[in-house]
Amino acid sequence: MKKTICLISLLMVLVLVLTACGGGGGGSIEGTWKLTGGGGDGIGNDFTQALQMINSMGGSVTMTFNNGKLTMNMNLLGQTQQEETTYKINGNKLEVEGSTLDFSINGNTLTLTGEGASMTFTRQ
Repeated sequence: MKKTICLISLLMVLVLVLTACGGGGGGSIEGTWKLTGGGGDGIGNDFTQALQMINSMGGSVTMTFNNGKLTMNMNLLGQTQQEETTYKINGNKLEVEGSTLDFSINGNTLTLTGEGASMTFTRQ
């Protein structure tokens, strides 16, 4: 159980770090996006294991972009952890709390990249 809590905590930290650090944007980022994958040197296997565990337990990680407000939710075992911040779009860059993250949208898929890692989200 201790390992599970550590993996979940690691996943939330990675979501926050990737949305606050430094693709092209195609389409609107506005709306709700569910975390469905990720990888790269900056993430490692712990991220994949944590995401698989969250999915197997019926949990989810979502990000909602709405008029400059970013709300991140992690739902697991009937509990929700929520973080809120602001964002700006500058060309094909997502600016969050003074840092920049590359993003691209292809159909219903949002990819956030930065610092050797990427996370993939599906529009809800």
